[in-house]
Formats: sequence, C-alpha cells, structure tokens
Amino acid sequence: MREDVKSFNLSGMGCSGGAIGVDLVRRVLTSGGGGRCGVVVSTEVPSSGWYWGRERSKLVLNCLFRTGSAAVLMSTSRERRGRYEVVDSVRTGRAWEDRAYVSALREEDGEGIVGVNLTKDLMQAMIKEIGKGLRLGEGEVEAAMATLHRFRNQSSSSLWYQLEYLEKKGRVKEGDLVWQSGMGSGPKCCSVIWRCLDSSSISSSSSSKGA
Repeated sequence: MREDVKSFNLSGMGCSGGAIGVDLVRRVLTSGGGGRCGVVVSTEVPSSGWYWGRERSKLVLNCLFRTGSAAVLMSTSRERRGRYEVVDSVRTGRAWEDRAYVSALREEDGEGIVGVNLTKDLMQAMIKEIGKGLRLGEGEVEAAMATLHRFRNQSSSSLWYQLEYLEKKGRVKEGDLVWQSGMGSGPKCCSVIWRCLDSSSISSSSSSKGA
C-alpha cells in the first residue's frame, strides 16, 4: 500500500475486532485529516493458533473456530449513498478483572505446547446468556445461533455473517436500526449502531449462501 495509507492491526481484539475496527475507522475518518475512505477487514485463521497437544480443554478451539473473512468499506463521502450509516459506537473492556482475563487463557500444557483453554459450550452459552440478560427473544438471537451452527465461529468476521443472515431473511428495512455487539475474550466488547439507508440493494448485492 502507499505510504499515506494508515494501517492498524487489531488481531489482539479477538472476536470483537470487527466491531472495534468499525469504531476505529469511524473515529479516524471523523477526526479530520484522516481521508475519506476506510476498509475494515475481519478474518479468522484457525491455523495460526492451532493446538497440537492432547489437553481436552485446549482442543476445543480446534473444533469451534473455522476460517472466515469479511470486508466492509466505510466512507464520509456524500457523493454515493451507502447501505448503512454508523449512528454510534461504544467500547468496553474488563481485562483488568481476573475472572474476565482468564475466561480464555493462552498458556502451555504439561508438554510445553501452547494452547487456549476454552469450554466446549462457551459460544452457545454466551449467546444465550447475553440474550437472557438483554431480554431478547429467540428471533433476536437467531442470526447469531444460526451462523454459529452453520459456519462455527469465524471470530471478528462473525458479525458480518450474522448481518447478512438478517438481510437474506428480509428482516432489515430502510430506516431500521441494527445493533451489533462484538464480544472478545477478556471480555472486550464493542457495540455499533447502524441505520439502514437503502434496503433495495441488499438482496442483489449479497453473495453469501448462508441463509
């Protein structure tokens, strides 16, 4: 890329990286002197953290995560209308709390092989508990559960699979507000509120067959 292109690595943000990327690009573009366009690339590459040992709690990551990616173009230009606009974004972190910090811990096993400790039902339990705490119905957590069931966990790119699931089902209309909540280990959390500006192009431009 050219020298005047700003690049940020948010891989340490884990599953919340996609939403945090949106928050970062939004702040850069609106701070002045940050250009007019930004691209958020969200990926999950399980091979980079693959566990080769025999400890069961660390083998869960191998089974739960799958390769996935998504890219989102953001712009402050008014010459061309986007599909969504960012209304607000909020970031929260609790890595300072011991219980939160060890919820997903990367460490060596007894043989010196590095892996991440996870429980097998972590993702489903998290989705259900968040839904319960926010008093969400089954339909409101359906996108998260459905994409987890079909594609497994694609980390930071999962939010975009979930949004397209809702689009394919025809549940996002012009003027609707969409709340994305990216949760990463720690936990790190970032919420993004979008307003749908144009739902007419959704069905024609979506390329995933996940719905």
